[in-house]
Amino acid sequence: ARLNASIRNGFMEMPDGESLFFSEAVLEGDFDKLAEGDEVMATPAEAESPYGPQASLVKPIGPLA
Repeated sequence: ARLNASIRNGFMEMPDGESLFFSEAVLEGDFDKLAEGDEVMATPAEAESPYGPQASLVKPIGPLA
């Protein structure tokens, strides 16, 4: 995940290379414990955000190896 801690959101890269926006509100867990580059799993939302495709749920699964 790429994070913007000051506004508490981020982007993750999907397997197809597309970026998916997420906010703290859809993160399962503590945003403060999520680190830049951690691997996350996401459920894409049907509606897009002002930043493009977005997630409806994001779950941290571990540090990027």
